Amino acid sequence: MYIAICVFLMTGFIFLDFLHLRRRNRYLTAIEGVLTGAGVLLFPVCFLLLSADLSGENQTFAEWAWDSTTTYLRYALPVLGVFFVLTFFCALTPLWEKKYRTPAWCRIRSLTSLACAPVLLVLAGFFAALSATDVMPLAWYIRLFGIGSALLLRAMHLAEDLWQKKYLQRSF
Repeated sequence: MYIAICVFLMTGFIFLDFLHLRRRNRYLTAIEGVLTGAGVLLFPVCFLLLSADLSGENQTFAEWAWDSTTTYLRYALPVLGVFFVLTFFCALTPLWEKKYRTPAWCRIRSLTSLACAPVLLVLAGFFAALSATDVMPLAWYIRLFGIGSALLLRAMHLAEDLWQKKYLQRSF
């Protein structure tokens, strides 16, 4: 099921990138904003649901589940941070260098975002397989963290759309 969700998610990302390359409009910016917001909100919601599920379990299992989740986050959050900085750097380079505003560089920026998302999804799938249990859906919480990370990388397109709109308004 997770593989199907990841394939659907990546297909949607590719479709949105294709639409971004064809034309930019406010609906695409709104969709990217919703996806980024969903990625941001998925983290606290998963934490709250996980802590609520762990409160009803015995202490030993709860400690193991929490340690398993924090071990995943120890690896995933630095990778997400590096990818987030990389994609934002890619999105904001056209501000100071005119040659990066060409369509070829837009494709390279889209590919950067697309290449980073599967790494986060695979990392979440790996740690979810390590922490799968029959007692509670701990693996799905980790998978949701991975999906939220991949959605959070869509902020690159949101930032790019917003700076282009601001730059175009300022230049006229």
